[in-house]
Amino acid sequence: MNKLFTCLILGLFVCGVSLSAQTPTFSIDPTTTDAAINDVIEVDIRVSDFQGLASAQFGVRWDPAVLRFVSIKNINSAQFPGLIESVFSTPNQDQGGNVPPGGVGVAWFESSFTTVSVPDGTLFYTLELRVLDCGPSDITFGGPPTPGIEVLNGSFVNVGLNPENGVVNVTNPECAGGADPEVSLDIRNTTLGVGEQGCIDVRVQDFTDIASMQLSISYDPSVVSYNGADGFNLPGLDFTDFANPSAGVITVDWSSGAGATLPDNATAFQLCFTGEAAGTSSVEFADTPLPISVENTSNENVIFNGNNGMVTVEDVSVTLDILNNVADLGNEACVEVRALDFEDIGSMQFTINYDDSRLSLNGVDNFNLTGLDAGDFDTSVPGVITCNWSAAGGATVPNGTSIFRLCFTTLQEGTTSLSFSDTPVATQAATSGGAAIELNGQNGNITVNAIDVIFDLSDEVIQQGETACVDVTVADFNNIAGIQLSIAYDASLLEFDNITLQALPGLQQSDFNTSNAGVVTLNWSSANSVTLPDGAVLFQLCFTGTGVGNAGLTFSDVPLPIEILTSGGAEIDFSGQSGAVEIQGIVGTGDLT
Repeated sequence: MNKLFTCLILGLFVCGVSLSAQTPTFSIDPTTTDAAINDVIEVDIRVSDFQGLASAQFGVRWDPAVLRFVSIKNINSAQFPGLIESVFSTPNQDQGGNVPPGGVGVAWFESSFTTVSVPDGTLFYTLELRVLDCGPSDITFGGPPTPGIEVLNGSFVNVGLNPENGVVNVTNPECAGGADPEVSLDIRNTTLGVGEQGCIDVRVQDFTDIASMQLSISYDPSVVSYNGADGFNLPGLDFTDFANPSAGVITVDWSSGAGATLPDNATAFQLCFTGEAAGTSSVEFADTPLPISVENTSNENVIFNGNNGMVTVEDVSVTLDILNNVADLGNEACVEVRALDFEDIGSMQFTINYDDSRLSLNGVDNFNLTGLDAGDFDTSVPGVITCNWSAAGGATVPNGTSIFRLCFTTLQEGTTSLSFSDTPVATQAATSGGAAIELNGQNGNITVNAIDVIFDLSDEVIQQGETACVDVTVADFNNIAGIQLSIAYDASLLEFDNITLQALPGLQQSDFNTSNAGVVTLNWSSANSVTLPDGAVLFQLCFTGTGVGNAGLTFSDVPLPIEILTSGGAEIDFSGQSGAVEIQGIVGTGDLT
């Protein structure tokens, strides 16, 4: 069995399963067994707090000089589907093999690819052992003959296990000599996020009249970094008794002339770490570089039993979410950028791309993050917005906080994406401690609605020889900065007189061309956009009726094509309503009698 076990089940468990972050307890039952040499004993492996778990890999170890493996029995396949004889690694003392004689291993995963939850005290399997010689012998959970302890929940997070070990006492008279004193230290487990700091307890059992203790502890420096020791509860123990001679190694060297006694399960000290990268680091007792040695106040060597722990480091990420917006063509559209899981963030950088043929950036504003301002943004390249921000000491904002806003003028109708990318500035973030974390960018969009501006030529009625002034009125005249158009009229019935300027700011006579009979052209623009109420009269065209009949007036693309522009340069649709001047003949007068 090796890490391919993990890779296998990660590939198989692809359906939805429940999440369990609780660490289960695996126990030896009974905790203490008294037996004579040549007795065959049975110990049950039982579980508690076993909720929402998908696999378990661990070993059970004993002293091969005291105990000998006989068999595995009572395998509980009913409550643990897939727990069958073939998933066990057992020693074969008679025929050789690569499993050491002092342990068995199991690598189980749920055969139907779902998680398992069972009541506390449920039997996992029963182990049969024969007593060979005087003891005692501890029966403990550990790695060998498996690569290590690994218990995965439905999200493939290694939650580890809490071991409750056992012991076998040999009762033969010849074994009645005084037993060597023992002491146990238990390193607990914890879970951190990337960049998060935390401490794990180191607890004691049978810590009675201990005068000195030295040992080494190893950890994986690629997953966690060591911050130091804390939580001292052992007389005379302080930070000077700890050393970190190299990454991945901690040494402890403590002594007390008067000796010390602690109650069972008391915390002697804590080891503090920072999560550096997602993964699992075992925190294990070791003999290198400082050999494990414990003495009591009687100058006796004390047998040391160490239960290893682990630190699980989970991925931490921050999310920036660009909200969507809808705007009319030619208008301004602003989108908020909101933050999620923004806790103790020290720096971030990113790129947001947009289509500059559809949107024109007006600016970045509404900053709501410590130290963030316009100077952190580069908008010099159309279509590209980059940000590079940092804050000494880090910053935290509540979920959903809008930390800045992007404002654009819409240039074309349709939907335009605002998307995070890694070009030219890679998207990334770091905690205040400098640990790199993932920055998730949620893209947004701006939907631009097409709009029509309506021009209307009025209808007038005059007598031949009289003057008619035709109103040019508008509706939906919003944010307009440019007009060019042609108005054709019937020169056989109308003679152009003049133009009367009305509601359009900045309109001048020079914006018109009336030199060609039958057509009037307009070419107007303004540095500032203009919005007018519906029914506003831009100007009047005045004519003298020279003939009799119905003289039509229509908007035309000849000789000047119709084009209506917004302040951002967007061309919007034009809707023109024709008009007419009805010219009536003059009725003669005289004496009819």
